[in-house]
Amino acid sequence: MSPKILKYMVGSVLSDFLDCEVRHVGQPGDDGTDLNCFDRGQPLLIQIKRRGNPNKTEGIDVVKLIFASAFASGANSGMVSLS
Repeated sequence: MSPKILKYMVGSVLSDFLDCEVRHVGQPGDDGTDLNCFDRGQPLLIQIKRRGNPNKTEGIDVVKLIFASAFASGANSGMVSLS
């Protein structure tokens, strides 16, 4: 599955599961945000990471980037999705 299709799939699942609006914003220079999920007006910033090797781990920089992006945009939550 391509990274772009994975992002749309994750967005669709979150939209259905959380009953919220999801906007796809991922692109080069997106400051670590692939999706914005709006639940009752509160944004949830989401970074999606796709794995070729299931044993690979993600570094702390991914968490720092989503935290900084959430802080800068006024969001109070963020999430990193690994697949």
